[in-house]
Amino acid sequence: MQGAAPTRELRAGRRALEGIEGVELAEDWRWDEDHERWVLHLRLRPGIEGSERVPACTDWYVLADPSYPWGSVKFYPARDGGIERTFWHQSYNGPGPTGRAWRDGAPCLDTSVRVLGRHGFDDEPREAHARLRWHTLRALDWLRAADEERLVLPGDPYELPEFPRYEELDVLVAFSEGATSFDWWRECTGRSGTVSFYSLRESPELLVVKEFRSLAGRPILASDWGRCVRGASEVEFRGIWLRLDGPPVLLPWQAAATWGELRHACRSQGLELDNLMRPLLPGMRDGERHAALVGFPIPERFGDGPGRIHWQAMRLPALQGGRQVPDGFRPNEMGYRERDRRTVFAGTEPLRWLRSENWSEDQLATRGRLPEEVRGKSVLLVGAGALGSPLGEMLVRGGVHRLTVVDGQTLQAGNLVRHTLGLDRVGKLKADSTSQRLNLASPHASVVAINTRFPPDGEVDGAQARGCDVVLDCTAEDELLHELEVFEWGEPKHFVSLSLGMGARRLYCFSAEGLGFPYAAFRALIDPWLRQEAEEYEGSELPREGVGCWHPVFPARVDDVWLMAGVAVKYLEGALTSPSVEPRLAVYERHDDEEGNFAGVRRVDPGGWPGVEVGRPQVRAPHARRDHCRGTAPLPGCRRARDGRGTGGQVHRRARLRGGHAR
Repeated sequence: MQGAAPTRELRAGRRALEGIEGVELAEDWRWDEDHERWVLHLRLRPGIEGSERVPACTDWYVLADPSYPWGSVKFYPARDGGIERTFWHQSYNGPGPTGRAWRDGAPCLDTSVRVLGRHGFDDEPREAHARLRWHTLRALDWLRAADEERLVLPGDPYELPEFPRYEELDVLVAFSEGATSFDWWRECTGRSGTVSFYSLRESPELLVVKEFRSLAGRPILASDWGRCVRGASEVEFRGIWLRLDGPPVLLPWQAAATWGELRHACRSQGLELDNLMRPLLPGMRDGERHAALVGFPIPERFGDGPGRIHWQAMRLPALQGGRQVPDGFRPNEMGYRERDRRTVFAGTEPLRWLRSENWSEDQLATRGRLPEEVRGKSVLLVGAGALGSPLGEMLVRGGVHRLTVVDGQTLQAGNLVRHTLGLDRVGKLKADSTSQRLNLASPHASVVAINTRFPPDGEVDGAQARGCDVVLDCTAEDELLHELEVFEWGEPKHFVSLSLGMGARRLYCFSAEGLGFPYAAFRALIDPWLRQEAEEYEGSELPREGVGCWHPVFPARVDDVWLMAGVAVKYLEGALTSPSVEPRLAVYERHDDEEGNFAGVRRVDPGGWPGVEVGRPQVRAPHARRDHCRGTAPLPGCRRARDGRGTGGQVHRRARLRGGHAR
C-alpha cells in the first residue's frame, strides 16, 4: 500500500478529532510499510500542570489497521516528546528498536478500565467518525489518571507489570501457588534456594516446577501435580529461586529489564540481589543455561492484603569456571563472581524473562468449574463407552481430578463415531486409553485405569474401587448392577446409574446412597419407562455392524449421546450437592417442536420416588416410529442380542431397550 492515500474512513476518523480541547494534529495519516499500519501523529494536552512523570504536553503515535474502523487502534508514546515511564494499565514502555518514532508502551484504553469511564462510554463504537475520537478521549483521561495516581483504585483486580521477553526464548514455566502454599511461604524465613522442574517429553518448551529446596539442599515445598506431569518427565531441570517482598519494579510500575534495574528494585525493598545469589551460583556453574524464579506476594485486588506467591521466571546466563578471571583475582569462586559481575551480570545486561503462569487448580478453573461438593469427590467410573467417555471428560475438565475408570473392553473401529478416543487407540483397552486422555486434560488430574470388567480382580484394584466416594455406572447392564449390589464396599457410597433410551432420546438417571446398589428399588422405578419404550419402538429393527444377525448395534448419533452426557453432569451435580435419603430416578427427554426441529431437553418424570407411580411423559417424541435408525427390540432368535452383549451392553437384558454404554 506504499503511496496509497488514507481511506475515507480514516479521514473521517481524523476529522472527528477537530475541536477536541487538548488534541493537536502533528502529522496526518501515513502508511508504515514495516508495520503495515496507518500512523497518525498527535500531540495531547490533557489540562494538567505536568511533572517529570507526566508532562503537560506529550506526543503520541496512533497505529490503525488498514480495515479501520475495524481491526486494532493503538496509541504509543513518541520516542521524542512522549512519556518515558511505565504506568499501570500500560505495556512495558521500552524505547523500542532504533529508528522507530514511537516507544513500546501502549496504554490500555479498553472499556474494562473503569477509571477511564468519565465520558460515559460503556461500549467502544465501530463507526469511522466515532472510534478514533473515543480512543483519543480515553487517552486524555488515561494521562489525567496517571498524573493524579489513580490509574488503579482500591478494589480493582490486581495486575502484574509486563515483564519484557525475548521472543527467541519461547519457554513457559508453570507453577502452582494458592492460599495454602502462601501460608507456608509466610512462615518461611529463607530468601533463596534451589528449585527443580519437570521437563516434559511431549512439550520440551514447558518447565513445570517440581520442588523447592533450601540453601542447604533440604526439600521445603513440593508441588502437587497429577499423573501426566509426574509420569511424563524426561529429565529434571535445575534452577534457583529468590523471594522478594514485592514485584521487582521501578516506579511507578515498570518491570526491571536489566540486571542493574533488578539490583535497584531489590535495594528499594532492603535486599541485596548479589548477596541472595552468591551461595547459589557455584551449583549452577556447569556451562548450562539454568532458570531462576523471582517470587513475590500478590493480592487478588489492589488495596487487599497478599494472598498468594507469584513466581516470575527468567533464563540465567550460562556460568562457567576456567582460568579466565579479572586481573588481581585467582581462578576460584571469588574470581568467577567478579568476572560474572563485569560481564553476564553487568548492570546493562538485559534480563531474559520467560513466560510464567500459575497453574493452581483455582487459577486454571476461572473459566468455570463444578462445585466443591462434586470436585472434592473421588469417582469410580464404571464403563468407558460412548456415554462414559465424554462424561469422564466433562468431570475431569470440571475439576474432578480423582477418577478411576473401570472397563475390560478394547476400542473397536465402530466405536469411533461416538467415543472420545481416536483411531490411534483402536484395539487398545478402553480404560487405559481413556485414563491417559483424561490425565492430559488437567495437570492436576490423577486418573487410574482398571482394565477389567467390574468387579475388579486382585486386592490392589479392589482397594482402589473401595476408596472412591461416588460409584458412577454407565454400562446399562443388569448383571453389572447386581455386582454393584453384592460387592463389599466397606462403607456407604453414593451410587449413580446413567443409561440412555433408544436413539439417546431419553436419559435415565438413578441415584441412591448405601452400602450397596439398591437393585430392587432401581427396577421398580425404571421398569415402567422401559415398557413404554418397548411399545414406542415395537416392530423396529436394529441397525447392524458387519455381516450377520449377531451384530446389532445401539443406534444413537454422537451429538445426541454427548448432549445427554452434559445433562448427566448436571444431574450428578444436583445429586451430590443436594443428596436424597431415598433412591430416586430422573428422566430427561430430547424435545422437538411441531415441525420436528430440536427444541431442547426437559425433565419428564413426576419425581421418581419409591411408592409414587411413574407416569408417562405428556409429550411423545414426534416421528419416533418412522425414524428407523432410532432402534428397536432385538430380533427374535438372535442369541447375542437376547443376552444384551451383541450391542455392547446398550440393550437392557430385561426390557431389551435400556441403553447406556453405547460402546
